[in-house]
Amino acid sequence: MTAPVHTPTLGLPVAWPADIVAMVHARHDALLARCEGSLLDLADARVADRVLASGNATARRRREGGPDADDLRDLGTFDHIVSPAALVRAPDLPRAISRLSSLLAPGGQLHLVEPVARPGLRGLVRASVGLTHPSWRPALAGLHLARDLPPAVRADGLTIISIERFDMSTSVWPLRPWMQATASRVTPSPDAAKATT
Repeated sequence: MTAPVHTPTLGLPVAWPADIVAMVHARHDALLARCEGSLLDLADARVADRVLASGNATARRRREGGPDADDLRDLGTFDHIVSPAALVRAPDLPRAISRLSSLLAPGGQLHLVEPVARPGLRGLVRASVGLTHPSWRPALAGLHLARDLPPAVRADGLTIISIERFDMSTSVWPLRPWMQATASRVTPSPDAAKATT
């Protein structure tokens, strides 16, 4: 197993309540303990920024002579990718998931611990209203909470093989709904492909 870069803050916003930070740390550590093989840990903010970079970040890196964020071939592929609340900061969720999917080795797994919107109109309203609450702005700044992650994962061709939705008891109610999931790109075996033709 490749040793992950373990950062004490996991790149989490400093304004998040301590109980949420502790929960993300505990679940992140438990995921790392289960991963065997090569690992990309998005807890390292520099790695997460590069992998989940928006088009603007790519253009800025090109101007500055840095690595091209769209060219991730130098990273290789990974048996496991762990995202502890990294996708919630990605402005373009489908693009971010596609980039992560491209880094998975055959049979590799994407492990997510992310705050998520409650499905439906109620969830969208709750996430949107939370952004206007003055005392919550620091905790929610830069987060994209008004989207439901599982459909976006499935839209990229990944199969969710396990999912747990749970609520955190916190005063910042847009951060209450969470999800821990593992997804993989399931490729049919040659025998199964022959049977369907």
